[in-house]
Amino acid sequence: ESITMTGMVHDVEKYYGQADVLICTSEYEGFCLTLMEAAEFSLPIITFDMPYLEILRRVPDIIRVPQKDVKALAGKIVEVLRDDEKRTRLGSGIREKMAEIRDMNLTDQWQTVLKSIEEGTKKTEQELMDSESSEILINTMLLQYAEGVAFKERQICAMEQSRQETEKELERKNREAELLSRKLKETEARDETMRQECKYWEEKAKLYEHSLSFRVGRVMTKPMRLLRGFFNAGGQ
Repeated sequence: ESITMTGMVHDVEKYYGQADVLICTSEYEGFCLTLMEAAEFSLPIITFDMPYLEILRRVPDIIRVPQKDVKALAGKIVEVLRDDEKRTRLGSGIREKMAEIRDMNLTDQWQTVLKSIEEGTKKTEQELMDSESSEILINTMLLQYAEGVAFKERQICAMEQSRQETEKELERKNREAELLSRKLKETEARDETMRQECKYWEEKAKLYEHSLSFRVGRVMTKPMRLLRGFFNAGGQ
């Protein structure tokens, strides 16, 4: 009763307007537009730390806790929700700083970094912003590239494992099919043997019924059969 799963919505303003705090639980982000959206509504922000994000580096009022430290995150959420004055102060400070970030041209800054890598030349700090930002941006790029390669490797390993499991399952099914096929052939062979035996005894019976000894026997035993029928009928 405390959680509403909205699905895809377009009128996000309604939800920002109803909120008291924005919580970001991302492991990594490229820009994290939701932080800027929350700032427009003067919402305090609590997030898992992503130190390479320019927004987090430039907006000190955003509360950061160690990545995946759920207990620390929950503690900060409770702390902010219990203090109306602090919540208002944090929201106002975040909105002011975000206004400065809105005017930054991140595309030009990334192009400058990538161009310096391509040319292998050292740029002045004025051209490449401060050295700490440059290092974070480059390390982030390399880290995400490495994670992408590792992800592909994991995908390939998973596909190979799935292929091997499929082959094992196919072999098991083939063995079962072969076993069933042998049993079917054995059953068919037994049925054929039984049909041959039945046919043999039917032919024997026909020969016996048409034999002279059988007919003579029937004539000799006719009085006995009549007598038995008489007694079966109650002797009337």
